[in-house]
Amino acid sequence: MTKWIAMAFMVAGVQTAVAQNIVENGSTPKGKTVETVFTEELRLGSDTGDSRLIWTGPAVSVSVNSQGHMFVVDPSNNRVIEIDPSGKPTRQIGKKGEGPGEFQGLDDFQILASGAAIAFENFSGRSYLSFFDTEMNFQNRQQVTAEHRLPRLVEFSPNGMLIAVTATSLNRDTFIETTEFGVFNMLGQPLHLFLSWDAPYIRREKMEDPDHWAEFLGSRMAVYSKGYNAFGVFDENGAVFTARADKYEIVKWNPEMSEKVMTIVRKHEPRPMTKGEIEAIAKPMHDEVISQLPKRLADIITFEVIEKAVEFAEFTETKFPIFGLTAMGDGKIAATHDYNYATREARADLFDAKGHFVGVFTRPDNGLEKMTVKNGYAYTIETDERDVNQLVRYKLEFKTK
Repeated sequence: MTKWIAMAFMVAGVQTAVAQNIVENGSTPKGKTVETVFTEELRLGSDTGDSRLIWTGPAVSVSVNSQGHMFVVDPSNNRVIEIDPSGKPTRQIGKKGEGPGEFQGLDDFQILASGAAIAFENFSGRSYLSFFDTEMNFQNRQQVTAEHRLPRLVEFSPNGMLIAVTATSLNRDTFIETTEFGVFNMLGQPLHLFLSWDAPYIRREKMEDPDHWAEFLGSRMAVYSKGYNAFGVFDENGAVFTARADKYEIVKWNPEMSEKVMTIVRKHEPRPMTKGEIEAIAKPMHDEVISQLPKRLADIITFEVIEKAVEFAEFTETKFPIFGLTAMGDGKIAATHDYNYATREARADLFDAKGHFVGVFTRPDNGLEKMTVKNGYAYTIETDERDVNQLVRYKLEFKTK
């Protein structure tokens, strides 16, 4: 999901067998290539004038059930809008509030393979899960406990037993915040942790110091400048795919995360990071931060502060090889190998179920990052040049050339 900062976490909690099936790929597909074809069937958004179809902010996402009903997660309004396959909004799930089935800090809502759903909330320094049955009736709510960590971003396995999590923890003595990415069980226990990095946190006594804000924001840009990022997705059968930004290596795990099934590697040439793209990273970060601050503090974070933050981040002239993973159905996995922060276009490498590099495709408007593939269709939230979110459904085909 796109936020002003993407984060990740996984380092090692359980000893596993070393992967024996290593699939090595060259810089280009070998043999017949596969064309990934997206045929647009449905596009919905605010142009209809229906208030139920107005979704603002970078955290909007979509989940889909087996009947093709789409559930658009609208965090800014603490609600989920269900839309039937014809594109008609049918009901609203939740609203802002403290009652059963209501939300205070909705971040995600995911339909499981059973048709039931789990909502994820973040507010007041705590994370919560709300459970809904197949009819979307609220069942219960529980706080997420992940030892000393606070989950920030999550994705659930199809059976709801595992969670790929981005989490943070703060040392209040040193004001150092640690960010991790990993796969946890529903008890909040890490099965594997893949990445951990430290960054300074905002100190209350320095909140009016522009240099302190530059250091804080620059440390968050390290996700992009130093590759402090990792990714985890589940396919329709529960298999787990993980990768780090700084290495072209994708690991496929069994659904229990107890064994590595396959490791996919690919040769690649470094791609340049342009000045325009660095500026494109900084602007939404600036806008996101000041939107959450009172005016007296927002006025402190000028573009000069952002420029200092960019210097602090120490961007290199090349990008890291992986920007994200997307399960494409039938065991296929797509690795976003390039992303242009200025144009918001993603270039992805497609691998078949055996790990062979078979083709390349591109998607616009952040659409690949938020894509869900189910039953031969790709569902996503795309953000146009006006920063308007639109729900899009594509018929998805793979054509061998």
